[in-house]
Amino acid sequence: MNDDSMCTVLSAQELIRKLKENDGQIVIFGAGFVGELTRLALAEHGIECAYFADNNPEKEGHCLRGVPIVLPESLPERLPDAVFLIATIAVDLITHQLSGLGYSTFWDPVELIRQFEWRKAEWSTPHAIVERAISLYDFSSAARTGSDKCYVKSLDAVLTEKCSLRCKDCANLMQYYEKPADCNQAELWHSLDRFMASIDRIFELRILGGEPLLMKNFHESIRHFLTYKNCDYLIVYTNGTIVPKGENLECLKDPRILVSISDYGPISRNLQNLCDTFQENGIIHLTSVQTRWQDCGDIILRKRSREQLQKVFEECCANDAFTLLHGKLYRCPFAAHAVNLGAIQPVADEIVSLGDDGISDEEIQRQTRNFCGKHSFVSACSFCAGRDFRCDAVPAAVQAKKPLMISIREESAPEPESEASY
Repeated sequence: MNDDSMCTVLSAQELIRKLKENDGQIVIFGAGFVGELTRLALAEHGIECAYFADNNPEKEGHCLRGVPIVLPESLPERLPDAVFLIATIAVDLITHQLSGLGYSTFWDPVELIRQFEWRKAEWSTPHAIVERAISLYDFSSAARTGSDKCYVKSLDAVLTEKCSLRCKDCANLMQYYEKPADCNQAELWHSLDRFMASIDRIFELRILGGEPLLMKNFHESIRHFLTYKNCDYLIVYTNGTIVPKGENLECLKDPRILVSISDYGPISRNLQNLCDTFQENGIIHLTSVQTRWQDCGDIILRKRSREQLQKVFEECCANDAFTLLHGKLYRCPFAAHAVNLGAIQPVADEIVSLGDDGISDEEIQRQTRNFCGKHSFVSACSFCAGRDFRCDAVPAAVQAKKPLMISIREESAPEPESEASY
């Protein structure tokens, strides 16, 4: 990144002073919980903002706390002298994007947010969900300043390839498994133990499949994962088809756990029962209505230059979704499952074999920290459609009658360049 794309962290008092000097020119980038919190903190000091900017086109035209949401590319005409508060974790990419639009003043509101008593505000979302979003932002700020530390935003721990649905457009490629298998629990625990010993801190360990609640011994893995002292949160992803019972339910009561439930309408057949059960048992959960998915469930060899591949990687919403599958660490779930399915060839320096006891703990730590510190495309990016806000969409969770056949085809022509979308 060039110096003109740097985001400055100021004390809360200094930031307030500078913002008051730029009254009428303030834009908050990121129309999420942290952006909303930034808006409330500004209002407490009598400071107004002109717009929220966000790369998600579905938010355009809406308002958040009375402030209109616009796409960033519209800002040069609306507010050519804007100054920005970057209220998102993708700070470097966003400031780089805005620099390309001609802007040069970017501030990180983290110190302002830390001083604001957010619980006094009215929220339509449970406090536990808001607190997690704020914690992620604070974690990301700490990761940017802790240059000698290995901080990881998230890791997907795949418990099983089995799923209670068969969605033909699954971005994690579950639709191609003819004989889906559970993970080997001992291998999973050993591999994850080595990963956790290699890093300094991880914000969230994401538990998923397939459908993780299909695992009869699901609670055993959850109890094991809760022993990690350098993990902030555990996120369990489920599709609303299975209601856990007994120990599989009890283990979810820990306050470090959030259950993320995808609502696919009628096929999430036990959604209401699941939510009621969680409510009765004080289990923190969030339900997300899913009507559309990014169209990235195909495996197609795309003709891209190295520059195009890096652009696809940087714009991808899963470029920091490290994935642990059958004892191996991959860059993302698409790469993990494409290799596991035999659809693409493994590349040695794009995988860390955490489960291989022939590799010393010291070498595993070195490889893991190097792996997590890289920010460049992998070979799987040549086969993926790319996952950003502007990619094509398909109806969510359309069911297939049987597993799909893997049939890799080549794209007929190079993809045209698209606008930046982070």
